[in-house]
Amino acid sequence: MIKVCWIPAYAGKNSKIIETKFVDIILPLSIPYLYTYRVPKEIDHEIMVGQRVVVQFGRG
Repeated sequence: MIKVCWIPAYAGKNSKIIETKFVDIILPLSIPYLYTYRVPKEIDHEIMVGQRVVVQFGRG
């Protein structure tokens, strides 16, 4: 499941505001945590709340 939040980031006084999309992911594991992932700008228009996604998990 995806829950989307936008975080504005300021690159400097005369720069534009850069918005980065993060999603909280529920994994099909018996762990009581959500994991937060940054969405690459190239695909942020494809991500919708409640959509199933494939993510990399663990060190790698």
